Amino acid sequence: MFVEKVLKSSQSEIPSYIEASHDLETDNYLDLKPIEIENDSILITDGAYLFKPIYEKYWDLKIYIKTSFEVALQRGIARDKINLGGFDLTKEKYKNRYHKASKIYQKEIKPEQIANIIIDNSDFNNLIIIKNSLTC
Repeated sequence: MFVEKVLKSSQSEIPSYIEASHDLETDNYLDLKPIEIENDSILITDGAYLFKPIYEKYWDLKIYIKTSFEVALQRGIARDKINLGGFDLTKEKYKNRYHKASKIYQKEIKPEQIANIIIDNSDFNNLIIIKNSLTC
């Protein structure tokens, strides 16, 4: 759905995109109405696992936002505990689902090697650019 309704459709003759493809709270895919955009629009896409080979040909610039699993766990619990059933259920979901999947993704895809830019996001008030391989 993401490839069709965001990546391909944003590069079509009459470009459009959908604002989201997945609802974290319900864990369901969304069927949103496409939004038309101008041909010269810049589309910034945010999400997990976006350096997979299926997406590679659609990216002009790849930015990897990095943080430790511990920081990600703390932030995830704080952000999602209401929608995911409380502190304990949210912590369990992050550890047993999201972080396990992320570790597999990091091992197989190696997003830090693919990224043009890597930003350490451990401290919101002190972002650190770890890699910038852009050439002008």
